Amino acid sequence: MLTIMKYETIRQRLSKFIMLGLLAVLEVVFLIGLYGQLDKPMGYAIVGLTFLAIFSFMYVSVESILNYNQDLSKKSGYMLFMTPHSVYEILGAKIIHNILTIILTALVFGLVAFLDIMLILLKYDSIQYFLDQIQQILNEFADLNISTASIVSTVVLMVILWISTVAIAFLAITLTYTFLHAVPAKGLISFGIFLALNFAYSWVSNHLLDALPNAYMPRTLGAAALTAVVAALCLWLDGWMLTRKLAL
Repeated sequence: MLTIMKYETIRQRLSKFIMLGLLAVLEVVFLIGLYGQLDKPMGYAIVGLTFLAIFSFMYVSVESILNYNQDLSKKSGYMLFMTPHSVYEILGAKIIHNILTIILTALVFGLVAFLDIMLILLKYDSIQYFLDQIQQILNEFADLNISTASIVSTVVLMVILWISTVAIAFLAITLTYTFLHAVPAKGLISFGIFLALNFAYSWVSNHLLDALPNAYMPRTLGAAALTAVVAALCLWLDGWMLTRKLAL
C-alpha cells in the first residue's frame, strides 16, 4: 500500500511544486508589503493567498478524481490493477493518499495564514484595535462573529465534507466503468450519478447536523462519523464492483 501511495505522490508532484512556488511568491510579496508599509502589495498578496488556498484545496481533490478516472478509462492506467495488490489495497492507498493530501494542504495554508496574522498583530501597536477593525469589516458584509473556535471548526468541517465528496466521486466513476461501461457518454452519466449521490449525502448530512447540539465539537464529531461511514461504504462498493464487473 505504501508503494502505491508513493506512486500517487509522484504522479501529482508537479502540481504540488507549482502550488508551493506560488505560495512562496505571494508570501514574499506579503512580507515586503507588511514591513515596507506598502498597503496595496500587501492587500493583493492577501487576496492572492486566499484564492490560492481555496483553489489548491479543491484541486488536490479533483486531481485524485481525474487520476482515478484515467486509471479506469485507459489501458495504461488499468495496469495498476494488474500489480500484485488486491483491489482494496489499491483503492485504500488512493483514498488514504487523497485524505492525507487534503489534510496536509489545509494544514499548510492554515499554518501560513496563522503566521501571517501573528506578524500583522505584532506589527500593530494595538492588537485589540486591529481585531476590532477586522470584525467591523466582516459585519459590514455579513453578520459574522469570528472566533478561534468557529474558524477551526469551519475548516475542519470543510475538510471532512470534502473527503466525503471525493469518496462519492470515486463511487460514481467506479459504477460508470463497471455496470455502465457499455453505455455511451459515460462521463456525463458519471457526473449525473455523482450529483445524485452527493445530493443524497448532503440531505443526510444536513439532517444529522440539525439534530445535533448547536456546538462545534458535537457537530464536528457527527460530521466525522458520517464521513467515515460513507467513505467505508464507498470503498467496499468500489472494491466489490471492480472485482466482479471491471471491463475495458
